Amino acid sequence: MSETPRFGVRLADGNTEPKRYKLPRYAVERIREQAGAYGSQGRAIQIGMELLSRIQYHPIPLNESLKRGIEDPTETVGATYKLVPRTIELIDKYAEGAYQTRGHVFEALLTLLTRKFIA
Repeated sequence: MSETPRFGVRLADGNTEPKRYKLPRYAVERIREQAGAYGSQGRAIQIGMELLSRIQYHPIPLNESLKRGIEDPTETVGATYKLVPRTIELIDKYAEGAYQTRGHVFEALLTLLTRKFIA
């Protein structure tokens, strides 16, 4: 008899790893804002990275309005997210490549998540 998951048990929890990043304050705040639409902060980051990985031209133009309304937006703060291994690999890949830092990678994925249309 196979065991079926109980109601409310998240199947993806076994595949995720906690990963800590030092990011600009505005990126951490904007990820928290986006989390409601995607179910969790980790899921929002995962979707943003998948979108970013499918964009043909890098680096993309960044959304400067992400920094508005946040006190001391460029201050670096630590944040831990539960991410799937592929998302962690993509963040590291783009941080070493077109975007130079993890902060810029997170800014790019947030730019994509805040767009209404992605062409």
